[in-house]
Amino acid sequence: LPGKMAYNLYASWKTLIPTLVDAHLKYSARTHGRPLQELCPVISACANSGCVQRRFSMVCLFFDRKQLIY
Repeated sequence: LPGKMAYNLYASWKTLIPTLVDAHLKYSARTHGRPLQELCPVISACANSGCVQRRFSMVCLFFDRKQLIY
């Protein structure tokens, strides 16, 4: 049976995934049938200098490459 850690991980993904859908649909509409453009290696949603900063690294797998984003 799954433990607390598994439930926490599931809850994190369950919260995160809906926030990615709109961005993914926009990305798909913009890039369908076109070469993919390079992304900025740093993505931030912080709108002001008072944000609590957290840093994560992730590997994005595109159709034509993989890219590390911080």
